[in-house]
Amino acid sequence: TNSEVNVEPRFSMSYKASAKQTIGMSWGLYSRKEKNDVYFVEIDGKKVNNKLKLTKSQHVVLTYSNSLTDNMLLKIEPFYQYLYDVPVEMGTTFSMLCNQNFFVDKALENEGYGRNYGVDLTLERYLKNGLYGMITATVYNSEFKDSRGDWRTSVYNRNFVANVLGGKEWMVGKNRQNVFGINGRITLQGGDRYTPYLEASFEDVLRDPNRCLPWDDEHCYEKRVSPRPIWGASVKYTVNKKGGRSHHFICEFLHSSSFSGHTFDLKTMEMKPFYV
Repeated sequence: TNSEVNVEPRFSMSYKASAKQTIGMSWGLYSRKEKNDVYFVEIDGKKVNNKLKLTKSQHVVLTYSNSLTDNMLLKIEPFYQYLYDVPVEMGTTFSMLCNQNFFVDKALENEGYGRNYGVDLTLERYLKNGLYGMITATVYNSEFKDSRGDWRTSVYNRNFVANVLGGKEWMVGKNRQNVFGINGRITLQGGDRYTPYLEASFEDVLRDPNRCLPWDDEHCYEKRVSPRPIWGASVKYTVNKKGGRSHHFICEFLHSSSFSGHTFDLKTMEMKPFYV
């Protein structure tokens, strides 16, 4: 191990500009370690990653909140995150900021960087008269710098995500002590990113089915699949009993699909996204 010692200061402040408006700022220094297996990688019988330093990042967040009414809040939060000492594989585009592998078998050095920046928007209606709702949206960019010194888009760079959720509750029962409610949520975000294949190699793979398609690392994570919405709904019934006892009956439905890579269609000779 490298016996690294880190000091991680945090700072925040807020100013109440009026009875309804608040302005704030926060800054912090953070660090993280990688999964344990990363530090025990051996190449030619030698541990190559046991001296890796922690990945570090600085976060800056500005906040503006405005109580539009007694039960509605608007919040705007621009943010910036700068990452450094990121483990990367020298001479390639591999960065631990984009690692999605179950395990790592590469020799790494803390020569990488990253940055995430954007703005969060929140409009919230607190529960009143049995009705509540919230709209959130984030517009952002996520990038990393590889060992070659090139800034590239991150595999997690969806660019936007938006949520709309809400529900309604009614007091029911003989003494109106029980609660019946319906709730719903819709999420839309940018499509998953992926590294394209070298299309010129398709015919070579057809001649040798055991051969894998090589990635076009010079254009890593530049391609993306189409956005797919996620939505769900639930019905809830709560029975409140004497003595503080209650019973909850909930029926939920969730519709979603996750991008899980590509498959090669032998009929069309095209790579097609695969979802689970």
